[in-house]
Amino acid sequence: MSWLLWLLPLPLLWLAFCNISFGRLADLFTSLNALQVAALVGVNVLVLATFSARWWIVLLAQGTARVSFVEVSAYRLVSFAVSFFTPGPQFGGEPLQVYFLNRSHDVPTGPALASVALEKTIELTINGLMMAAGAILVVRSELLPELGQTGVVLTLLLMVLPLGLLVLFWSGYRPFTPLIGLLPESIRQAAVFEQAAAAVLNAEDEIIAFCQQRRGALILASLVTIASWVLFVVEYGFALSLFGLRLPLGQVVALVVAARLAFLVPAPGGLGAVEASQVFVMQALGYDPAIGLSLSLLIRVRDLLFGLAGLALGWAMGAQHLLRPTDRYFVEEE
Repeated sequence: MSWLLWLLPLPLLWLAFCNISFGRLADLFTSLNALQVAALVGVNVLVLATFSARWWIVLLAQGTARVSFVEVSAYRLVSFAVSFFTPGPQFGGEPLQVYFLNRSHDVPTGPALASVALEKTIELTINGLMMAAGAILVVRSELLPELGQTGVVLTLLLMVLPLGLLVLFWSGYRPFTPLIGLLPESIRQAAVFEQAAAAVLNAEDEIIAFCQQRRGALILASLVTIASWVLFVVEYGFALSLFGLRLPLGQVVALVVAARLAFLVPAPGGLGAVEASQVFVMQALGYDPAIGLSLSLLIRVRDLLFGLAGLALGWAMGAQHLLRPTDRYFVEEE
């Protein structure tokens, strides 16, 4: 049934393109020059660097492996590529991050899983917080009356689960241990499951220790995530200025929040949803919707290029690992 997720973007793409002149799109893109595009790419690279920095901070604080920032960035790019091309709300590449730590740095599965889970939990918590703050700003400014309280509640709900997990871990509670005990005994006795369950339990111990003993690193990783949001807004404002449109901060935030929410739609890379969201917001704000579509196409080209680069890098790294027959997927837990 996953093929249905590839059909979802079609009506959304039609809504985005149906009233837009292709000639107008061509005029907007031909107005760009190479220096402007290079500057925009530079901002995009900074955004990606903050993603890598958040995970790197977690790994350094754990002290389980010596992984350089360049290596972390490479693993994160491969993970992004898999998540981008996987139907769903931008997940799917995280197991590869565990895999690379496991295979390339002999990090036991538990600590590797803990680092990825913790990094993702921090990301989701701060993302929910920033989207909620942005939605509240938009509603209070009456920029998008259509958003209303429903949009604010939706963005707050996105923060509840990851924030709840962080609070539980901070308190020393293991939320996944009881769930494992609820599974049928026939499943729990399987050799593969026992190995996986041991890794999960070890990961919980690692996350609890991190939250309780390395709070400075936790706060720093959260601040880096906030910095990535600042760069999102800067990127959007700069991209809009390239198309000749300088918007006030509140309106730029409205576009950013709409795009981030659109990426949660269960379609590869939010295809169709991102385009439709930008057209809708630009129309609601009283601007040329072609600029909104052009902005979404810039996002699409950027993510596609980074995604293809990640796939190529992942293939190269995978081919390298095939030449190392002594590697194991599961490293013995210490």
